[in-house]
Amino acid sequence: MREISNETLQVARKHALQVQQHGEKVRNTANNLRQAGRISEAQRKQVENCVELMQQSAQGMHDAVDAAYKSPKDSVEAFVLAVDHHVIANQYHIIANNLLIGH
Repeated sequence: MREISNETLQVARKHALQVQQHGEKVRNTANNLRQAGRISEAQRKQVENCVELMQQSAQGMHDAVDAAYKSPKDSVEAFVLAVDHHVIANQYHIIANNLLIGH
């Protein structure tokens, strides 16, 4: 049976944290653009919703990595779940970016 290495899990955990931190940067960008009058309040709120969903997905990544550490025999499945959460976070990031640039 295959297992995900501790090194890979450490990188995945670090990446989940980076996704959370980047969500905060997206939120701050939306707030700054709103204050500058470059996006509407509705767009800012939509970006805020996307950021919340990005944060939830990042937490899902973190939880899946924790599960992989706790049960190495199930680490492949847990890692796949972490990747799925990462894909979802990326999808919401794309939506937020499109809102920020006015598409």
